[in-house]
Amino acid sequence: MYIARVIKRLFHKRNMTHNHEYRRGIISSLTRRRLLPLMLGLGIIISGCGTGLVTQQPPGRPTNVILSSVVTKETSRANRVSPQSTMLHEVVWHLSNGHTIHPMASDVLLANHIGDTAVVVAVTSETSVPWYNYIYLQKNERTLWNIMAYMTGPEGSLIQGERGLSLPDRSYRLVEFSVSDQLSSWIFQSGDHVLILLRQPITPHAFPGYHVSVIHGVPVKIDKEGNTMRFVYDDSDVQVSGYDNFGKTATLRFLRSLPQVTSSIFPFRK
Repeated sequence: MYIARVIKRLFHKRNMTHNHEYRRGIISSLTRRRLLPLMLGLGIIISGCGTGLVTQQPPGRPTNVILSSVVTKETSRANRVSPQSTMLHEVVWHLSNGHTIHPMASDVLLANHIGDTAVVVAVTSETSVPWYNYIYLQKNERTLWNIMAYMTGPEGSLIQGERGLSLPDRSYRLVEFSVSDQLSSWIFQSGDHVLILLRQPITPHAFPGYHVSVIHGVPVKIDKEGNTMRFVYDDSDVQVSGYDNFGKTATLRFLRSLPQVTSSIFPFRK
């Protein structure tokens, strides 16, 4: 099971330059365009915000190839017009065997957005075990996407039991954390099946072309784009949104299984 928490250490640029402990942790010469709140997952340590995210080799397994660091680089405005394009052009993966990998579209399991918030799920190639990356982006200047948070970790054990939810598979991987004080997220993953669920304050957005289904008395806007189902609804001054590649029938079953957003254990029922 993935358990993540937000690392709040944001360093002033001057402090990063003169902090020797921090400098020893830097393993890339690439610099970032901005400071990101980085996510800590299983088997991951942070060397410092501002240049990248560093992981540790599991003890006793020196031959394992792991994702040892993640850095971002500058890219043109033309490459930041979609969440997937932004991720593909900005993210660089460094492996423990010395290889440097630039993500490809084939590495992306799911990428879409609801309003101005997006999550891209990608798997790093060439690692000994599947290494998953969860990249959170936000739209800026109405057209451009910026990476605002990043979480990564190796494939973990599966959770058994759906806790009252209707999911395509009874065994799944859960990534659960708060991106900010305003945005909480849950990612349900079983193999290539991925569902991303977001909860945040209501933001005014039009969703043209979305079909409306009433579920438990609440109007839910639903749309299909390619093989991705998208949904959004407002409940008790909170907006719940998400997308998945489950298919329409499975998505509707999942939505019907959700409790009220005011539940203390949302999105679970038990």
